[in-house]
Amino acid sequence: MEISIANRQRRIGIRSSCVRMIASSVLERESACSEGIRFDEISIVFLGDRATQRLNRMFTGRDAPTDTLAFELTPEMRKRRPVPGIRLGEVIVCVDRAILQSKRYRVSLEKEVARLLIHGLLHLCGLDDGTSNGRAMMHKRENLHIASLDRPISSLITPRRKDSASRNSKVIASRRGTPTSRGSKTGPSRRKTSTSRKSNLIASRRRNSSSRSLKGRGA
Repeated sequence: MEISIANRQRRIGIRSSCVRMIASSVLERESACSEGIRFDEISIVFLGDRATQRLNRMFTGRDAPTDTLAFELTPEMRKRRPVPGIRLGEVIVCVDRAILQSKRYRVSLEKEVARLLIHGLLHLCGLDDGTSNGRAMMHKRENLHIASLDRPISSLITPRRKDSASRNSKVIASRRGTPTSRGSKTGPSRRKTSTSRKSNLIASRRRNSSSRSLKGRGA
């Protein structure tokens, strides 16, 4: 499974290696206990309030920031991928929401970012928090994953270098005005993105994709 990561916000630095470890662990463990649900490619993007609100409005009709969004592409969106049965998913984490919620719930920012990432991945794996029982199960699974991933979670956030922040701000500014420009998107385009840019923001670049807005902790 390919996992692409992009950090399209400037408030914090995010270690892509830790994101990949968290995502791989969650997806492997969930696939083992949920009838083999597997994705061939996952895109994880970290965004700010403005970009997340734009995507939320575009795909769900809700004109407000949200802490987590998740998308699974429908079969018609696989035209460029002739391999049958391939599954593509994307998780968007809003860092601005994570910062606010870490203070509200009195938890570390690393844990809140990780929880939102895990929350989105669990939705892709089929969990639904639309009912009280579903929310309880979701929270339980989140806690189980967080408890087993202390090392990558504790190293998830890095100091933001001034020079890299400046470069990112120029890139973001040049992309403003294009609604699908992953500016503000989830995932770590952060630092050095080890995966191809084309696989980031899969769903947001394809208006016909099926999407789900996930109800996160702050929703």
